[in-house]
Amino acid sequence: MKKNILAFLAGLALLPVAAILIASFGLWPTKATAPGPPGWERLWAQSALRSSLEREARGVTNPVTVSNETLLAGMKIYRTNCAGCHGESGHPSHWGTTGFYPRVPQFADVPSRLSASEMFLIVKHGIRYTGMGAWDGMLTDDEIWKTVTFLSHLQSLPEPVTAVWQARHE
Repeated sequence: MKKNILAFLAGLALLPVAAILIASFGLWPTKATAPGPPGWERLWAQSALRSSLEREARGVTNPVTVSNETLLAGMKIYRTNCAGCHGESGHPSHWGTTGFYPRVPQFADVPSRLSASEMFLIVKHGIRYTGMGAWDGMLTDDEIWKTVTFLSHLQSLPEPVTAVWQARHE
């Protein structure tokens, strides 16, 4: 039994050592144009991100009232600052879908499943090891809240807002 435990622990210690050696010899893949991450990597990274966001978002509440004006303001901020990577209605971002690793979510095609509070934290502070930078200091908290309010209502926008969202944006 003791031998099995020692073998298990040695095997566990060997994994990070092997990863460090692979990276040190330049054998770790680094191209952003590579196909998406393998399933285990995606699952692990998404689980870690989800757990962190759930913990940090506790007690963070959206101070913005949902109205057509708020949603339109959030849409304008999104189009100006976010659509280049995250796409627009009927226009996914070529850059966001091919030039980033991991690929950038295209919210017009697949809306976020995150809460407004979780999205606020992501926009404000960014996500390490991705192309998602921190917007803290570039957008005010109010602008970030309006943007994530728009995103969190993307599947249920009022008709006047939907018409503007779906109109060809040049």
